[in-house]
Amino acid sequence: LSDARPRRHDCFTDDGETYSLELEMAGFGKKDVTLEISEGKYLVVKGSKKVGEKERKVTERFALPTKIDLTKTEASLKDGLLTFKVEKASETKPVNIDIK
Repeated sequence: LSDARPRRHDCFTDDGETYSLELEMAGFGKKDVTLEISEGKYLVVKGSKKVGEKERKVTERFALPTKIDLTKTEASLKDGLLTFKVEKASETKPVNIDIK
């Protein structure tokens, strides 16, 4: 993980209702990782863990897709895999139209 420039939107998977991102965080636990939305358009992932005498730090920044609902996010960390999901804004969700 690096803290260079924001990654592109194509890091996110679009399943129609939500965008999701998976990031390998091997060796980090839930207490070692923080997520924040920065400037309303970036997801910032930070990890910090003391290993012996050294501290391991990582920071990664992802450009969020546009037209999302930031009040509807979720994240999980299991077996070294961090998963972040954010719902699309209601006006961008697909709508099925019945043909009569």
